[in-house]
Amino acid sequence: SVRQQRQKIAKCPHRVPRLWFTKALRYIRAMVRVQLVATVVVLPLALACFAFQSVLSPLANLVAIPITGFFVVPLILLGVLVDPLLPQFAGEVLRLAAQLMEVVFVVLRWLAAADLVFTAARAPSAIALLGAFVGVAVLLSPMSWRLRLLGLAWLAPLLMPPSSAPP
Repeated sequence: SVRQQRQKIAKCPHRVPRLWFTKALRYIRAMVRVQLVATVVVLPLALACFAFQSVLSPLANLVAIPITGFFVVPLILLGVLVDPLLPQFAGEVLRLAAQLMEVVFVVLRWLAAADLVFTAARAPSAIALLGAFVGVAVLLSPMSWRLRLLGLAWLAPLLMPPSSAPP
């Protein structure tokens, strides 16, 4: 419990950084898990609509979403709110938000230059899409990991190149 953790910290103050580090690792792990789930859920739809899926999009989102969500958006809101009272301060805050977005754009441009895209020559068939949705449902279900991995088998037809046989 939180109370027990505080008592331990009071006895051993050198453990504070370790506790913070553990919480940070849990947070990063949760963010990675959410991003992987979002990627798996969107994969069948992206292949059906666009016939390709970027391999680096989860990594790009992992970089861009936290920076924009936790830093840029609050800075912009702060800048807009204080602009009538402190226009110079608001200008500096908005400039900081713009600089953070430039950092994000540098990383995104670097990832885009890598050009790692999983491509399919044509959109998957309706049967492959149906199987993919079953696979996503199995992967996201609250079963054991061994059973959930069977969902990958349902996604396999999406990852195979289309056949070159005539229709």
